[in-house]
Amino acid sequence: MVEAASEIFNLMESNHCCPDAQTFNALIDGFCKRNMVHQAMAQLNEMLKRKLSPNVVTYNSLIHGQCRAGHFDSAYRLLNLMKQSGLSPDQFTYSVLIDTLCKKGRLEEAHALFDSLKEKRIKSDTVIFNAFIDAYCKVGKINYALALFGRMLTEACLPSSYTFSALIDGLCKEKRMSEATLFVEKMRCTGALKEGDFDRAHTIFNEMVSAGNQPNVITYNPFIHAYCMLGNINEAERVMIKMNEEGISANSLTYTFLIGAYVRMGLIDGAFNVLKRMFDAGCEPSRRTYSFLIKHLSDEKLVKANSNESGLDIISNVSSSDITDIWKTMGFEIALELFEKMVGHGCIPNMNLREKLGSGPDAIWSYERYRYFSE
Repeated sequence: MVEAASEIFNLMESNHCCPDAQTFNALIDGFCKRNMVHQAMAQLNEMLKRKLSPNVVTYNSLIHGQCRAGHFDSAYRLLNLMKQSGLSPDQFTYSVLIDTLCKKGRLEEAHALFDSLKEKRIKSDTVIFNAFIDAYCKVGKINYALALFGRMLTEACLPSSYTFSALIDGLCKEKRMSEATLFVEKMRCTGALKEGDFDRAHTIFNEMVSAGNQPNVITYNPFIHAYCMLGNINEAERVMIKMNEEGISANSLTYTFLIGAYVRMGLIDGAFNVLKRMFDAGCEPSRRTYSFLIKHLSDEKLVKANSNESGLDIISNVSSSDITDIWKTMGFEIALELFEKMVGHGCIPNMNLREKLGSGPDAIWSYERYRYFSE
């Protein structure tokens, strides 16, 4: 396919049609995916010669390509060039670099990047956590891996089957068979729920309990997530009630699933009521928790602003935007509306929220300006 793309590129030139940055990005991405990084770098040089500005997509493709080829020094040089160009590396950039460092056993370097993400206000994703969990399991540091698994859940990052597989392998190597068995059952249960087979999931769950394994929030979260994704909020809430009856505290991920479900159903008051329950339980909302609420308020504002156009078209457009990008476009008015909605539902915004919202483009924060913040 990349050969065909190159032919079209040459055809464009012969017909005096000047390729733009997007054209070069597509070609660079194609070369990188074929491990033809030298050709990809040649295209970058050609872009610069033509006074075209590479963007984050350009550099991410090249960094990913260099990492896949094992040319980590080149990837670092591209990262520095990216910063010198005034571009900010994003979550994808760091996930690629951290994943590669972990696979190479360069855990100290990976952790240095990982620790820098908070000040850069970049959320760690499943790829980043999985890279560390797998690396620690392979070097026999299973307790470090389990601690990161706990942090993953605290930050409302959903584990994948790869997460469970790495932990199971690590626990087995350390002869911690009972813990490994429990993770196997949790993975089986999660797999059944992803397939929509609730009967099999409940059977596995009951088998776990019969075997003497006490369910916890990690056991229940996949059920709540599955029901929320189906829009079956009543069942999700029933699971929450069962957890409370058994003395099991919901975590940030649990509440985020519910808030996301209420928002998708258009039940915004229900979403803020869940946020109130979260505050009352002393559970700190994550950036992703707030993202669902901010996205709804942003979409609502956009629909109102374009009320003269086709409502259905507008709604479909705003609904397709990426939840992780909402912080980049959030303005002061949306932040203020979020505060007012929170106060109206008995949630007093605190300084932790101020720090999370501080990455927004219009976030010029001063204590005097925000009467809502509690000390």
